[in-house]
Amino acid sequence: MTTQFQSTPVLLGDGNADAISAVADYALSKRTSLFLEADATFARGGTVGRETEYWAGTPVTDVRSTTRVGVMAGIRHVF
Repeated sequence: MTTQFQSTPVLLGDGNADAISAVADYALSKRTSLFLEADATFARGGTVGRETEYWAGTPVTDVRSTTRVGVMAGIRHVF
């Protein structure tokens, strides 16, 4: 695997990633609900460099694995 956004590609080696997500929705009334969303991405090997290149602009080449987690909660009201 090589970098994608660099003018001169950098060899990142092999790698893979797994992602998981879950969403919960709870109705408070006919038009209002609460929601909760959570996700996690587990990157290993060259995939770490590809992810850090996308988010930071410079690929990381000395990290074997990384995990990114996100959580979002909110209230939804339909007018």
